[in-house]
Amino acid sequence: MSEVEQKKVRKSIKLDVAENSVFKQFSTQFLSGMSERMRETYNESQLHEFLKERFEFFKEATRLSGMVRVKPCQPFSYSQAETPFNGHVIVEISAPDAPYIVVTVEAVMRKMNILIHRKLHPIMGVVLSAEKELEEVILPEENTENFDHLYLEIEADTDIVLLRRIETMIAGHMLAVQLVHNHRKKMLHCLESMEKEIELVSAVSLDTKGEWSKLCGWLKLDNLTVMGFITFVLKDSDSPEFIKTFENSGQGILAPEYLAKVSNKLLNVLTEHLWKRRHSDFPFALDRIHFHSPVLRFENLMILSLRVPDEKLGMVEHVFLGLLRGSSLHVKNTETPLIHQKMRYIFENRNMLQNSYDYNEVIRIFSATPKFELFRSSRIELIQVCDSLLSVNNPNNIYCFRINTRVSGVLKLMVVMPTSLLTEEAIEQTADFLKAKISHRYCEWFEARGSEKSRLHFEFELEENAQGKKDLPGLDLLQLESEISGLIKPW
Repeated sequence: MSEVEQKKVRKSIKLDVAENSVFKQFSTQFLSGMSERMRETYNESQLHEFLKERFEFFKEATRLSGMVRVKPCQPFSYSQAETPFNGHVIVEISAPDAPYIVVTVEAVMRKMNILIHRKLHPIMGVVLSAEKELEEVILPEENTENFDHLYLEIEADTDIVLLRRIETMIAGHMLAVQLVHNHRKKMLHCLESMEKEIELVSAVSLDTKGEWSKLCGWLKLDNLTVMGFITFVLKDSDSPEFIKTFENSGQGILAPEYLAKVSNKLLNVLTEHLWKRRHSDFPFALDRIHFHSPVLRFENLMILSLRVPDEKLGMVEHVFLGLLRGSSLHVKNTETPLIHQKMRYIFENRNMLQNSYDYNEVIRIFSATPKFELFRSSRIELIQVCDSLLSVNNPNNIYCFRINTRVSGVLKLMVVMPTSLLTEEAIEQTADFLKAKISHRYCEWFEARGSEKSRLHFEFELEENAQGKKDLPGLDLLQLESEISGLIKPW
């Protein structure tokens, strides 16, 4: 053997030794997240092969700064559940450590009615070379570069087209997770800066500006998971170019890389939302848009929009997207910006004495109502809800109320019924009945449960007629009550 060949062999041996060393480090970290019971489902050779396959995927994923793989595999020996699917599938994800990776993937599985049989989620610290090659796997710490490794075993159809669709879908959600995490500090800084920006607005009173500044501070204090931010430049409202995005202002799920690769529909939904309120004199709004969050919980996103003057650009609208955090639900409504003002308006307008029955009933009504609805509903709408519920003198009957709203082309209905009747079946029957009755473009609803009586709130965005208008339909509320009662009452 020549000297050159001997050097090649020695180099190959060194690489193999290094590879084995990194594999042992990886195995140690990976097995730390595996229970003893789970380990016992493998024999020694099976466990080695299992870890080797995970390691090869992890190396490739770290080199690419993240990777998703969905592939068929052998049947799971421990699986006993009966499912409608005919195959066994592995979902594997490795990506830079970020919140919401696991819960987002679990939400994808729930959305597709896929059962997870096995889940592993170790977090590993890594040392990478300049070429992104894996050199060490270490214990994860705050100051180390960490990667999440999520391994799922599921039952799903093994059709290759379906598996690629699942893989693409998960990759889109993972891109959103990473962008939300990477841009979080910037977005929170923008939210904090709004407290000063609001001071520049002259169209509202000092008290109103103060309240909205407090809201921005309250949302920033872990009460809102901020998913996206963008700035729109507003021009002449008669121009088709009324709304333009300010170049490179998009962050999180409004960053150009997410909009371009995954869903430009979000930008269209936002533009349409802002176009609808272009003539509003009030510069601030907290509402929901008809677009599900791609991160954490797949529900309609909250939108905070603040229209403020800018020295260079004229009038701009800063837009934040996100979801209210669970912690926000535990904050008393009487201590929450905007909401406490609406409650005070009702107390004073209806001359309610503190701790009287009506006063406490309003507090109970607000407590049962989702916070996002309290934020986006006007005080006029909320006082109608309270008046209607306080007018109910027989909690055993079903009642229908129409809530007048300032939003054009929108119909709001409230259906009140005994709490004992508010089952999933009753909700579905009522929703199907009203959707068939009312011609609409979009419908959403939520439930609010009380100890004695509960309610369903429906919001219909109406279809345009031949003249391009959205006329509110004439409804016989007593007839609606009778028909809904016939559907869901057992007697």
